[in-house]
Amino acid sequence: VSPEGVDAWGRWAPVAAADDPAVATAAGKGGGGGDDGDGDRVGVWAGASDERASVLVDQDGGRPPLGGSGAGGDGVDAARPPPILPLTVVASDVMTDAAVMAADGDNRTVREVRLLGPSGGDTPAYAPGDVVHLLVRNRPAAVAAFLRLTGLSPATTVRVTAVGGGGGGGGGDGSGDGAAAVRLNTANPTTVAELAAAHLDLTATPTRRFFARLAPYATDAAAAERLRFFASPAGAGAAARRQYAVAEARTLLMVLRDFPSARPPLAALLRLVPRLRPRAYSLASAAAAHGRGLTVAAALVEYVTRLRRRRRGVASAYFDALCAGDVVPGWVARGAL
Repeated sequence: VSPEGVDAWGRWAPVAAADDPAVATAAGKGGGGGDDGDGDRVGVWAGASDERASVLVDQDGGRPPLGGSGAGGDGVDAARPPPILPLTVVASDVMTDAAVMAADGDNRTVREVRLLGPSGGDTPAYAPGDVVHLLVRNRPAAVAAFLRLTGLSPATTVRVTAVGGGGGGGGGDGSGDGAAAVRLNTANPTTVAELAAAHLDLTATPTRRFFARLAPYATDAAAAERLRFFASPAGAGAAARRQYAVAEARTLLMVLRDFPSARPPLAALLRLVPRLRPRAYSLASAAAAHGRGLTVAAALVEYVTRLRRRRRGVASAYFDALCAGDVVPGWVARGAL
């Protein structure tokens, strides 16, 4: 991997539309939207060495700060970031009743996922209104499309270094540390394929900054000019970008498909592609009744865009594929109420 600089800052881009079947039928989108907002949280990536890429990631996993101070009543402690824990899937069942769906005019599938926290008292007590944040992963087809479009070898070795002291203790690269593997949502060292699955938001909406940073890597002059046009802060270029990226529901994968001459090296891609953010869900269980158990009931996001492209959420696809015995990294935090 060619070094492309150190301490490069990459923005948390809004999650938006998924790929189309030509890119990867299994890539989806999360909620959210937007185009060019620059006030989002940032993560840190760094490329290094000719054989390995050293990737710096936020050890807190993008966790929002907890509100208040001191202990949160009978719920989680609001004074410090909660640890990221391995949550084991006990069961994952569809709980949608077809008759109720027809009566309500809501055709969304609702899936109930029951999770079990680790033994030994690590699972925090939680109160009504608390939420669980889960570290989801991209679908295998989306990862395969990313590797195909970028020409990266899935077996390339990368080392992930956690930045910050929160998130369940420890720090550094966590080599050989099972707890660190939970915090990072991947083994360490890991592979490019695993890194893309666990950390890269492959189906985010391309932003103005993304187009601007991708343009220098386009070897085709017309493609480079078009990317610079999409990076315009205002005027016709900005309008064209909104039409191309937002109205037509394109993703980063689709941009890489549309501009095949733009092939940044791995270290540059780590600066270009935003982090895959954790998903927050209200808890549908009571700590007093379930002990180490946590239950999440989530409606799966699936719809058709204005251009007749079928979309499915990243987290929805992840939830739908969960089986008993799977382990999902996550943490419980105070709710807003």
